[in-house]
Amino acid sequence: MDIELSRLAYDYLQNFPVDDEVREEALQQTVEYCVDRFPTLPRDEITMMVVRAWNWHVDRHNAQKDVDLSRRALLRKLLSHLTQRERQVIELRYGLVSNQIQTLEEISKVLNVSREYVRMIEERALRKLKPFLDE
Repeated sequence: MDIELSRLAYDYLQNFPVDDEVREEALQQTVEYCVDRFPTLPRDEITMMVVRAWNWHVDRHNAQKDVDLSRRALLRKLLSHLTQRERQVIELRYGLVSNQIQTLEEISKVLNVSREYVRMIEERALRKLKPFLDE
């Protein structure tokens, strides 16, 4: 039953951002939610499990943030091997900055060059990056 309660609390807490300002409200709402589903368990025990679940939620969030920072650092390092124009094409083409993928046509308008030239720049940039990605 402890595992079921922990999982229920953890899943419910996913609805809340990891933020000290909402922590108390998140814990209180989650305790109430769990008490409704496990009315025979002592409230103190449920509260303890919910606090543990909150800590797991925070730890997982922080670990994901660390991974995201590492990925961004790795991406910056990879892109540093490209010329400014190559980097710009790759960033636009794959949505690395704006999370919006652009077509060759759209990039050609931004750079004021032909679509074919953008394709060539992209190809050259990917060739430069390939040795680093094969490691």
